[in-house]
Amino acid sequence: MNRIVVGAASSEVQIYAAKVPEAPAAPTLISQSATEITIAWADMSGRRLQESVTVRNGGSPILDYKLLWDNPEDDQEFIVLAENTLPSYTYTVINLTPGLKYRFRVVAVNIIGESEQSVTATFFASSFALAPSRPIVVGRTDIPTLTI
Repeated sequence: MNRIVVGAASSEVQIYAAKVPEAPAAPTLISQSATEITIAWADMSGRRLQESVTVRNGGSPILDYKLLWDNPEDDQEFIVLAENTLPSYTYTVINLTPGLKYRFRVVAVNIIGESEQSVTATFFASSFALAPSRPIVVGRTDIPTLTI
C-alpha cells in the first residue's frame, strides 16, 4: 500500500536531451594582406541558415565559437585566439609577419560543451600578386632562323 505524503517542494532540475555540437567546417579566407588575415566560419546555430541544424548543433543552440590558431612564431600548437565571437562569424588577425604560414581551426560551443576542432585551414600573410600588365613592344628585330 502506498501513502502520499505532502511536504516541501523539492528543488527544480533541468534535463537536457542534447550533446556537444559536431565539428564546424574549416574556416575560409575572406581577405589577406602582408600583415592581416580575415577569416570566416559557418553559422551552425540556425540564425543564418534556412536548414535544420539540430543534428549539427547537438540539439542545443550554439552559444559561442572559439577560433584557435597555430602561430608559427610560438611553440604552442592551436591555442585560443578569440572567443565570445558571436554575433560575428568573421575575425581579423593583425600584426602578422609577412610570408609566414598561419593555421586556424574553429570550435563550436553549446550548453553541453565544446565540439571537436574543425579541419585545419592554412593561410599565408601575403598580399596577392597583381596580374602582370600587357607586354609593351619597344622594338622589333627579325625572327632568327635555325639552319641545320
